[in-house]
Amino acid sequence: MVNINLLHLFTFVLGSACTLKRQLLQTHFLRFIF
Repeated sequence: MVNINLLHLFTFVLGSACTLKRQLLQTHFLRFIF
């Protein structure tokens, strides 16, 4: 049970980090274009 919760938390943190990096890359790309 604890292992499943840790795995879920890890995947959630990894997903949020990926989305945050993608947003930062998009804003940097838009700033570079305009």
